Amino acid sequence: MSRHLRAPGLVLAWLCLGVGFAGAQPQISGPQSGTLGPGTYLVTGPITVANGASLTIQPGTTFLHTSAWSWTISGQLTAVGTATDSIRFLRQSPSVARWGGLRFTPTIPQQNQVVYCVIEEASTSGAGMFGGGVYIMGNYLTLRHTRISRCQVIEDGGGIYAYYATALVVDSCIVDSCLADIGGGIYLNMSSGAQIKNSVITRNKCTGT
Repeated sequence: MSRHLRAPGLVLAWLCLGVGFAGAQPQISGPQSGTLGPGTYLVTGPITVANGASLTIQPGTTFLHTSAWSWTISGQLTAVGTATDSIRFLRQSPSVARWGGLRFTPTIPQQNQVVYCVIEEASTSGAGMFGGGVYIMGNYLTLRHTRISRCQVIEDGGGIYAYYATALVVDSCIVDSCLADIGGGIYLNMSSGAQIKNSVITRNKCTGT
C-alpha cells in the first residue's frame, strides 16, 4: 500500500546534489563522539554513540557503508546539514550488503537531530527486527528536510519504525520507495505523540496482508 502526503511548496533542490568521491577515505567503526566531517568516510564496522556521549556531524559529510553496519545511538546525535550541503548515509556500492540504518535506543531522553540528510539503501534483517532506515524506541528525534529512500525490512517500518517515540517529529521529509511487511513507509507503534507533517510519503510497499 502506498500513501501520499503532499506538501505544497516543499523545497527539494537539496535532494538533487551530486555525490563525488575522490581520493582515499578514512575508515571508521566502533564508538564515536566529538565531531566528524566534512568529507567522506568508509564505515567498516558497527557505529555506536554511547549513553552520555555526543556526536556532531558537519554539513558535507558522506558515510559509505562497506557492509550491513548499523548505527546504534544511545547518546546524542546532531547531524545537521544545509540545503546546499547535505549529510549522506549510503551503501558503498550495489555489490555490497545494504547497511543497517540509524537505530535510536532507549536512554535518558536526548535531543537527536537529523536535518538535511539522505538515508539510502539501508536494511534490517531477521525476525523481530524493525525499521529499515530509522528505528527509534523511547527517545527524542527530529527528522527535518531529510530523504529516506529504498530502505527495507522483513518486519515493520521500511523507512521509519517508532516504538514509544512520543517525541518524534518528521517535518518536510520524503520517505520514498521503501519496503516492509507492514508500514512500508512509516510504522508508528505506541507513539501517539509523534508528529508527521509537511512531508511526502510515496511509492512505498507492504508485503503483508
